[in-house]
Amino acid sequence: MAQGGAVATADGKAKQLELARVYVDAELESVPRLAPVMDTIAVDTPTLRIAHLADVRPLERIVKLALGGHRQQPRASSLLSIA
Repeated sequence: MAQGGAVATADGKAKQLELARVYVDAELESVPRLAPVMDTIAVDTPTLRIAHLADVRPLERIVKLALGGHRQQPRASSLLSIA
């Protein structure tokens, strides 16, 4: 169990990701298998701070597609047109 972990932003002035507590219940099977065997992973109070700094238009297109608006019809193609 780990208490209070954080990942800083690129400039180091703020926390990008913050976790209050991380609990991992691993089995002893992990040792002979040389691979983690985990029964439980619990994360308390995850906080992620993100910012969209680029042009808004691509993000608006993604939201419209996700909500089912303005879908483009797929283009018809065949193997004969590739040759």
